[in-house]
Formats: sequence, structure tokens, C-alpha cells
Amino acid sequence: RPTRDNTRGPLILTGPAGTGKTRTMLAAIQRVLALNSTTQHNNNNGDRNHRRILVCTPSHTAANVITRRLASFLGADKLFRLLDASRPNSTYPLALLPFCCQDEKTGQFMLPPLERLFQCDVIVSTCSDAHLLYRAGFTNQQLRIHRQNVLTGIQPQLQSCGMSLGSDLIQSAATPHFSHLFIDEAAQATEAETLVPLSVVADPLGDKKVEVALVGDPRQLSPQVFCSKASKAGLGQSWIERLLRQSADCTGGGSQTLLGPNPNTMEELLKFSLQSTNSLSVFLTANYRGHPSFLALPSALFYSDMLQSAPPSLHKAQASKGKGSLKIHLEPQEWVEKLRMVESLSIP
Repeated sequence: RPTRDNTRGPLILTGPAGTGKTRTMLAAIQRVLALNSTTQHNNNNGDRNHRRILVCTPSHTAANVITRRLASFLGADKLFRLLDASRPNSTYPLALLPFCCQDEKTGQFMLPPLERLFQCDVIVSTCSDAHLLYRAGFTNQQLRIHRQNVLTGIQPQLQSCGMSLGSDLIQSAATPHFSHLFIDEAAQATEAETLVPLSVVADPLGDKKVEVALVGDPRQLSPQVFCSKASKAGLGQSWIERLLRQSADCTGGGSQTLLGPNPNTMEELLKFSLQSTNSLSVFLTANYRGHPSFLALPSALFYSDMLQSAPPSLHKAQASKGKGSLKIHLEPQEWVEKLRMVESLSIP
């Protein structure tokens, strides 16, 4: 885990559609949570080393998808979907309501009691709705201050009785509540949106820092900015893209920038991401949704001919996981026949 004296930039996971970015993020979340049971089993400092995760996305649709997939291995006592009271409850999927908190009289979404928030291992929200945690004081910085104030008030009374606080308890007071922040579809979020969840986990004076992961593809949809002045001022560029385009020695790239010298095009970004072995920027190249002939054009135009179709064995393995998965492995002739059938539907 990063500390005040040993900081590093966020992990950046990028790649085109169909390469498994969200699946990789969910697998990482599952591995992080698995460390909790391992830590509690090996020592008595489970609470101090307990991992808690904040997951944010720019849209409610993406947040609901992540909640639904996390619900496959997390119960309502460990997973919470944060929603603003202004969101109509009729627009929210019924299957995900157990992971929310509603007012018993009005049905409006609300923050749960603090006991439930402290119990949750994962909180999912949109980037903008994360402001509810900030306004409630449920941030790493505010929680650390409260814990240290309590210890400061208790310690003189214990000393007067010839007692003292244990070192583990003192160290746990400085441990951040949220250990990880994952932002999915980060390329579609404005930099201002991204700052909201960052304000929840950031603690400039804390001894231990938080792991931050940005997941997205700057080559796909960019943030929607409707003000021309704001767009010209740079608000139309996501934080993940700006990080990839500026000097980033702290990310371990071993170069002046992640793009190499004179970064001008995204092609330089992708080439450098693959060549750098120490960089925290990861570019996924194996596509699980497209035939090689379909991937050839976007790969040549946007991804420097680096996209590859996953082997048929991996296609079948992916298709066999979960209910309703689409079998996408087809022979070339089958692809042609399927395409002709789809084209025929558009003919009057």
C-alpha cells in the first residue's frame, strides 16, 4: 500500500470494447476482498488491514451493471449502492433494491445508518453521487480526524490510571477507511466528476495512501461537455487521458512521459504502454467479441494494429461463464451467413 513517503500514480487499465476491462476490474475487486479473510486468519490486526473499496462510474447504467455483477458474490450486508434522493425509485431495477437504502415513508433513497456503512466492504455510486459521502463526513480524512480526536481524549484518562493505548490501536486510527478506489468508464467522466470520489478517499495528511485504478478507453466516448468555453478550456478531456499525455515519472514508466518524447497522438500512447514493462499503464489487446476480420479496420485506424482476436478456446470459455452469455465463436462462413441474415432484415 502506498504511504506518504512512497507514493505512486494510479493504475490505468485501458483497451477497446470487448477486451474485458470491466471483467478485469471485477476480478481485481474480488482478489482485494479475498485478502480480508486471509489477513484475519493469519493475525489479529484484521480491522487495521481490512480492505474497503469505493467503485464509481460516470453513469447510473454502468453503476447498476457493476452492482449486479458484484451481487453474485457479495451480500447486501457487504455491498451498498449509493443513490441520491432526487433519483426516482421507479427508474431503479427491483433486483438491486436490497442493496440500497430507502425512506420507509417516502421511498426516497437515502444514506443508511453509519453501522451499515462501516459494515460494507464495497460501495458503488456514480461519480457525482459520491458527494453524499463527502457531505456526510464519511471520507478517509474526516474519519481519521475523528478517530484520532477520540484517542487524544481517551489517552490522558488512561495514563492517569496507569494504562496506555496499544500500538495497534494507535496505528489503526491512521489507517484509511477506503483502501481502494476504482473508477470504471473513466474516459467518459469529466475531470471535475473524477475529483468527487477522489475527495472521498484523498487524505493529504494521512500516513497511508489509497490505491486508485482508472478503467476506460480514451479512444471511445469522451466526456459530454455542452459548454463551448468549458470544452475549449480542456474540460472535455478526461483525467485518465490527461494522465496518459503528461509527464508521469511517478507511475513507474521510466520515461519523461507515458507517451515517450513529444506526445502528440494516441498511437504513441499505445506503443509506449506496450513497450514499458514497469509502467502502471496496462493496455488490453485480446478482444473477445469480434472476428479477426472485423477487428482489422479499427485496429489499423485507432490501435496501431495491436488488437487481436482471442483464441477460440478462450471465446468458448468466456461464453460458458454466467447465464445468458452469448456464444461468439463462429467459423468464418458462419459469420458471413449471420451477417447476410441481419442485412436481409433491413431490406423492405
